[in-house]
Amino acid sequence: RALRSEERGTGRGTGSDAAWMLTNTQPHLPNTYAGAFTWGEACAAASRRGLALSVSRLGPFFTIRAHFADAPRRDEAALAGEATGHALGWPLNVLRFDQLRVYNSRLRERDNGARSVLGVGSLLGSAALPLAIEAGCTRAELL
Repeated sequence: RALRSEERGTGRGTGSDAAWMLTNTQPHLPNTYAGAFTWGEACAAASRRGLALSVSRLGPFFTIRAHFADAPRRDEAALAGEATGHALGWPLNVLRFDQLRVYNSRLRERDNGARSVLGVGSLLGSAALPLAIEAGCTRAELL
């Protein structure tokens, strides 16, 4: 849909610039989402837990991965969890998680159980919120 002038924000970036769209400010969103959890906040929360987030997108499909911050990203053993799904806009307006996987043994062996498995799952789920808002989703489902 075409954005009205008050929804366009400051004019930084373009609609095709996905990295810009997932920043802290998100000025392109309507006012109803002004206080929503942002990608920048998700990355900051992950950093406080010693994790780094990455997202891969292809159309409406996404994969969000949480890696240990001090390990190489390509190393499978450094993967703490991942979420896959798709954010479908109009007419369905739904965010669907096909898979939300947290690797308990890796978390426990890494910090002697200090990291909460529930916290990593919540972090992955909330990191998808900016993708859902961008697509116009009004509800979410975990399949």
